[in-house]
Amino acid sequence: MNKSLRQLFTIVVALFVILGMSTTIIMAIRANQLTNDARNVRALYHEYGAPRGSILAADGSVIAKSDPSNDSFSYQRSYSAGELYAPVTGFFSISQRGWSGVEASRSSLLSGQSEQLLWQRFKSLFTGQENKGANIETSIDPKIQQAAYNSLGSTDGAAVAIEPKTPYPRHGQHAQLRPEPAGQP
Repeated sequence: MNKSLRQLFTIVVALFVILGMSTTIIMAIRANQLTNDARNVRALYHEYGAPRGSILAADGSVIAKSDPSNDSFSYQRSYSAGELYAPVTGFFSISQRGWSGVEASRSSLLSGQSEQLLWQRFKSLFTGQENKGANIETSIDPKIQQAAYNSLGSTDGAAVAIEPKTPYPRHGQHAQLRPEPAGQP
């Protein structure tokens, strides 16, 4: 009887060790892979559960913003002039995960998950306020963007305007861009 109990105890301990290792692998090692999996619906709900920051033009006009919605997603992304700014802003969509443009390159800031916003996230945790993403101000001049859009019309090509005072754009400055064909975000 004593030998049987000892063997059973050894088997139970071995199973608990295997269970602990399996849980550690799933929770710690594969966490990022599971979070970024396109089939992970929880990540999608999390992304749309908080407002993303706005994308602003140089004059302060809003190019993209998050609007509250009355459905299972708390916020929906809207673009004020979709085709005009699509090559620069890119898109953030429920149905397609292929982000591009500012939406992709500044996603962690827009979503509020950037390390640069750590203090804001910490503060919202204790105050109970909603964690909001940072606003991104671009150097896009709406008048120049509209002129490039109108000039190209339906012609395939691109128009780029660089600040003429310097040979290179300043760090972080976006040039006006309008490739054709442009999509509607």
